[in-house]
Amino acid sequence: MAGLSASGLKTQIRSYTEVSSTVLSDSVLENIILNAQYRIFRDVPIDADRKTSTGNFTSGTGTVTVPAGAVFVRAVQVYTATGSTYTGANTYLEKKDLTFLEEYISATTSTGTPKYYAMLDTGATGESSSNSGSIIVSPTPSGTFAYKIHYNAVPSIFENNDTNYISMNFPNGLLYCCLAETYGF
Repeated sequence: MAGLSASGLKTQIRSYTEVSSTVLSDSVLENIILNAQYRIFRDVPIDADRKTSTGNFTSGTGTVTVPAGAVFVRAVQVYTATGSTYTGANTYLEKKDLTFLEEYISATTSTGTPKYYAMLDTGATGESSSNSGSIIVSPTPSGTFAYKIHYNAVPSIFENNDTNYISMNFPNGLLYCCLAETYGF
């Protein structure tokens, strides 16, 4: 199966379900297709959406904003070097629950090289830097450490007559997911 356009996908959904456009209107199908894409993005993280962001932790500050458009964080890497040098000795931080870090921080007030991280801020949607959430690290950095955040970004959405990575490379999966969403309708 070659890639699908939006109109081709809508035609196939109507054909498989044997339902006309009076019931499955374009606006209803657009919502079904959107829900199917979100399901795929959530359940099958695609390598094409993997991104990295770099920066520096500052001494005494244990939080950093997650990059704009991040859906979820895969890993946080800390380097002993500072500035724009992201080579050499580095450590991947161990992801922990926020409650673990709160207990760990209260038990050890010392600073040092970060060892753990947790997601901070609930309700993060990934749509912008103000609502992508934050990361808290522990122990609190004792100096300036370079970091690299590995994350999955919000993928391009398949709308109108456009195509996206899924519609071109996984059209049968998109169709299947759309049909599953349609039968729930």
